[in-house]
Amino acid sequence: MVSNGSQSSVLQPLAWLRSLPWPGALAGLAILGLLLAFHQVVSGSVQQGEQRRAAVALKSEATWRCNAIASVRGRDGCLVQLSAAAHDEATLRSRSADRSAE
Repeated sequence: MVSNGSQSSVLQPLAWLRSLPWPGALAGLAILGLLLAFHQVVSGSVQQGEQRRAAVALKSEATWRCNAIASVRGRDGCLVQLSAAAHDEATLRSRSADRSAE
């Protein structure tokens, strides 16, 4: 059986370490850093969602305008230009993503 005297001598360094203020301060800073990182991720996601919603609304409005054209030839030409612009934009985004990954 271990006597109480030897247990207290083993726990002495731990008690000294716990009495210092810096472990709590480090833990607080780590938590604050994690919260700030989480805030950045959530803010970025919200901004990206707003941009996506705006892009979908613009595309929907442009499609509605194309469909409102009276002549079939003009309507088809407008829709072709609209889809070509969307394809070009997607191509530019993928190229931009490839460059940023390098």
